[in-house]
Order: sequence, then C-alpha cells, then structure tokens
Amino acid sequence: MAGKRPFSLAASRPAGSMNKLSGLNELKTIMRLGLSPRRREACRDAWALIWNLPFWVVAFVWRSLLVRTTFIAVTGSFGKTTTKDCLEAILSSVAPTVATAGNANGRVGITRTILRVRPWHRFAIVETGTDRRGAMVRAAILVRPDIALILCVARSHSAAFRTLEDVAREKAQLLRFLPRNGTAVLSGDDSRIAALRERVRGKVVTFGGKGGCDVVGGELSANWPDRLRMTVTAEGETESAETQLVGIHWANAVLGAVAVAKVCGVGLRQACAALSNVSSCQARMHPEPLPNGAIVVRDDYNGSIDSLQPAFEFLRTARAERRILVLTDCTDFRKNPRQRQSHFARLANQVAEVAVFVGERCEYAASRAVREGMDRSCVYTCFTVEQAAELLRRQLRPGDLVLLRGRIQDHLARIYFRLLGEVDCRRTVCRKRCLCDACEELGFRPQPDRPRLQAAQGIGAMADRCWESVAANEHASWYLDPLVAEQKRAANLNLAQKWLEERAGLTILKTDLFEEANSRDELLSGLPDSARLIGMDIAPTMVLRARTCAKANGARFLATDVRQIGLASESVDAIFSNSTLDHFSSKEEFKEALRELIRILRPGGTFIVTLDNPRNPLYAFLRWLGRRGWLPFPLGYTAPLSALVAELEDAGIEVSATDYLIHNPRVLSTAMFLVIRRVLGRFADWPIGLLLRVFGWLDRLPTRGYTACFEAARGTKRG
Repeated sequence: MAGKRPFSLAASRPAGSMNKLSGLNELKTIMRLGLSPRRREACRDAWALIWNLPFWVVAFVWRSLLVRTTFIAVTGSFGKTTTKDCLEAILSSVAPTVATAGNANGRVGITRTILRVRPWHRFAIVETGTDRRGAMVRAAILVRPDIALILCVARSHSAAFRTLEDVAREKAQLLRFLPRNGTAVLSGDDSRIAALRERVRGKVVTFGGKGGCDVVGGELSANWPDRLRMTVTAEGETESAETQLVGIHWANAVLGAVAVAKVCGVGLRQACAALSNVSSCQARMHPEPLPNGAIVVRDDYNGSIDSLQPAFEFLRTARAERRILVLTDCTDFRKNPRQRQSHFARLANQVAEVAVFVGERCEYAASRAVREGMDRSCVYTCFTVEQAAELLRRQLRPGDLVLLRGRIQDHLARIYFRLLGEVDCRRTVCRKRCLCDACEELGFRPQPDRPRLQAAQGIGAMADRCWESVAANEHASWYLDPLVAEQKRAANLNLAQKWLEERAGLTILKTDLFEEANSRDELLSGLPDSARLIGMDIAPTMVLRARTCAKANGARFLATDVRQIGLASESVDAIFSNSTLDHFSSKEEFKEALRELIRILRPGGTFIVTLDNPRNPLYAFLRWLGRRGWLPFPLGYTAPLSALVAELEDAGIEVSATDYLIHNPRVLSTAMFLVIRRVLGRFADWPIGLLLRVFGWLDRLPTRGYTACFEAARGTKRG
C-alpha cells in the first residue's frame, strides 16, 4: 500500500492552488507602499470611520429623539442573528417592531438599523457584533440600549481577543451604557456571562438550563428530522415551544429571546406561540432539500471551532439513510494544520458514515480518519469544491443527510448550487468574505428538470425575508396621503378598464398585495366582478393581512415568488402586474420573473405591467433613499418605456398600447402633503386636492414621459 492513495476519489491537485504568486505580489505591493498589513488595515479603518462619521452623528441624534421606542441590543459570540429573528417574531406579534436586517451587526449595519427606526416603532432590536477591541463601546454609545442581551462567550475573532476573558470584557462594554432603569438579560449557563451581573446598575434577568435562572428551558428535543422542541418555565408558568430550528444548540437563542420578551411584557404563552415559524438563518445549520430526495444542511458561514461541536452533535444524533460530512477547515483553533485535521478525523469517525475532506490538506485528514476506524471506501479527498460537488452528484441517494461545514472563505455553498444546476464561478482561491448566495459572480443556472420550488431557496431567501419585514410593519404606507391613494387607485383601475377584456369567467392574476394589505389604493375589489381573481405575494404575512382586509369577495390569495409561481402553465387569462417587477436588484431577475409570468398566461391572454419611470429626474434620488433603508421597501431595476416594450416583445408579448401614470413630483409632493396634513389636519383635503389637479395638467404636456411616476404597457401573448 506504500505510495498509494487508499481512498475512493483520486483527486488531482489543481495547478497553482497554493496561490504563492498571489501572495508574493501582495507582499511586494505592501513593501512598495511601505506599510505592514496591520498598518494598512488601520488606514482602511480610519478612512471608513471618517467616511461614515456623518451618518454616525445623524444616527446618534436620531436615537436620542426616539424616547418612546425600547431599544434592545443583542450580542454574543454565537447565535446573535437567530436570537434576533426569534425576538423579532415575538415582539412583532404584539407591537410595531424593527430589527437588524440579516446579520448587519457592524458599524455601518448598526447605523442603518437605527436610521430605519420610526417614532411609531415600539421596539427596535439591534444586533451588535465586535471583531476588534473598542468596537462594542462605539456600538453601545450609538445604541444606548434599554435592554441588553448577552448570549455566550466563545472562541471567535481570536486575532483580536486572545482569551475568553478578553471576549467577556469586550461584551461587557455593552452594559456600561445601560441606564439605571434598564435590564440586562444574561445567560446563566455561561459562568463568564453570569459574573457580569456585578457590573449592572439596573435589573438582571438570567436564562438557561439551570434551575436558578429566571427563564429555564427543559425537555429539549431536536433529533433530525425533528426540529427544536422544548419547554420554557418562567415565574412558575411552563409552556411548550416548537420552532423550525435545526439542532439542540439553538435552545440558548430561544431562551434568550423569551427572556427579553418577558421583560417587554409579553406573556409566556404568546411568546412561545410566536416561535413556531422561526427557522434558521441562511448558511447557519439551514436545511436545503435536493431534487433527488437528499437533504443538505448548510453550516458554511461561521467556521469557528466552538461552533463545530454543536454541528457535529447534530449530525451524530440525526436519523437518516446515510450521514455525510463535507468539511474544509475551521478558525480560532490554536493548533497547527495537522493537529486540526487529526481532530476533524477523530470527530468524523464518531458522527458520520461518509466523510469528504476538502482542501489542501485533505489527504492527511483522510489518512487519519482511516486510522481512527472509518471504512476506506467511505473516505473521500477533494482539493476543490468543484471536485466535491461532482463526487456528491454521483454518490447522493434519497434519504441522505449532508452537512456542509467550513469557513466562509471556503465558499462551500458552491457545492450546494452545483447540485442544483450549473455555476460559472471557477475560482480556486477567493478572498471575498461573503456568502456565494449574494455574489454576482456566482452565475447560477438551475437545471431544466429541477423542481421549480427549489429555484430560489438559496438566492431568493434574502428577498423573502426583506418583504416579510415590510409586511410585518402595519404602517408601511405611512407616507401615502389618503387623496394620493385614491388618485393611484383611480389611475390603475382606469388602466384596467381600458385594457382588460370584459368576459365572464375571466381569470385575472394581480402580482403583489402591498396595496391590499396596507392602504386605500387596493385594486382587487375594483376589478371586474365576473372575473375569478387571484392575488399573490412573496410574503406570507402580507397575504394574511390582505386576506383579512380583502374587499373583493371570492378572491383567491397565494403566497408564492413571482420567479416560481405555484400555478400551472397557461392557467390565467390576464395578468395585472402593477409596480412589482421593478423591485428586483438585477436585470436577470427581472427577465426571470417576466418569463415566469408569461409561462402561466394562456396564448392570447392580456398582460398589463407598470414600472417606476426611470426618466423621471426624481427617481434617482428615490433609489438613493431606498438603498439607505429610508423607504418602506427596496427599489430595483427598471427600464425606460422603449426598453420595456423591447423586453416584452422578446419574451413573447405583442405590445399594443403604452401610457404614463401619475405626475406628482413623488418625494417632493409626499413631503409637502405630510406637512400640509400635519398643519391643517382635516382641513387639508382642499389644498392637497388642488395641488393634485395642478400636477394632473402635466399629463397634457409633451414632457409627460419625464414627469410621470410610472410607465405602463399592455400586450397579448403570442399563440
């Protein structure tokens, strides 16, 4: 056996995979600049601080004005984002709540979160992270929380924090800015966190699995395919909590969220009930089904050594046909590479039937796994993620459970996407520190025979969460004056009356329900009574609110993505897409949604679409506001009317009419109407109505293509 590789896949080492040339070039650049890597990073940080200082000052002042909003800061080495999601689900069920988008817990993310808070928000949940000394102090000065939640202390960012005591001291900085009437919610299972109660000037609430805590969890169960279930006890009351979280280690996050909810006055039963739909964040123990019946659990975001053991424990207790471990490396583990690989091999033998080691040192890890007792035929070596994806494509069977575990810079997500389709990215070494889901260089193309529901589970999950947060805000249309809402409704219904054919039994699809759920410009009730009406939206919360507020009798409501609509091909007679397709971030997504709408439209069916008018001079300013989170929803790609007509013609729609709608100067008129309404109250209808009539005269001028807020096109699907 000497000199031979005893493993199932004899992978060849790709040329240049060590990237020595790139490292030398970078070293030469640093020497040429005369700066060490640490000083160069310090210069970048200083420049970022100067660039963001105006926004920081605005956020500081804005936070000072929000005296009626309870600010909740969530920190800890692990579980911050999941805890924030659990807490948002609970608090949004009782009062208007805003929370950090995704895991934007750095300096910029905290600033943006505070600037998204409005005076009517009862709660603001701010996720605060730190990757260097002093970062938590800056975050605490900005947030000045009324409630501070500290989850745990673990090995993370070890380059800045050499010991766990250093991490605990940094997290404790959040408590310095807690007011005397504030509350610190601390984990009772972590001795370093529990010891921080001596530094708290206000009230202290503890949570954990120990009997002495104020909120106690018990009877934990999370053996795959089951999700996390547990009992929660507080103030002598016990309730059962069921979630969609994968792994027993999320119990700490659930208990922390419930403890904060109790401080905020939410009952235990209501808090536990709100957790039923909470699922894991993308790439953090997040299950993704494959078309062949296998399941991939992605844990490729946080590669810290202390988050490795919970993932391996999940795999060890899972019930599946085969448990397959795909592993690269970890961070914050003060061992040399061979010692790390030996540790991985020993654990792999305990938790999995099949092990796939990926990376430069995969051969050594595989040899150690065989020594630990794993079958030679069940140990694989792959130098690149492409090789690993090809291996799994051949080997996976229905019922298999695959754990993708690695560092974010290893980009194991490409394995998952290659199992679903084709990926353009072929980089052997990538220095980006972001998930492949959000990378424009991924170039993912689903396979034609792949089930449609899987199309955007990776890529579309972020958009889904975005619109769920919009749906959760009951005041999302605060900016819309009642008279403007009536104007919009009349303009859209006039368009439908002109362009829709009148025929009994017509099936009409409306592509979003924002209006029906939030404001007076709803359209479904104004469409023909004899038609079968279908309203759809990507956010289930929006669908539920629209159904509750529905004025259209007999309308059917669907929660589905416009890029993979849950309707049969050629099943609707007309589609009314009012300002829906202009919320996608790229032209490719716009085209994908357009193709999907045309798929479900019967030949000869009517297609009506309206988009934001990019020729309007105020549109660029509106998008700028949207990118900074100052609008209730994001704005995306749109096209001038001539380009829209060309896109429709290329997609199979024969365009027969175009138009421009609503000539109010958008941002300016909105601000003007808000001021008039605030000053004059119920007497504001006359001046606002007069201004709307004046703006309406702009529709008669040759410049109407530049003053219109929206552009519209009507066409029929070619047979």
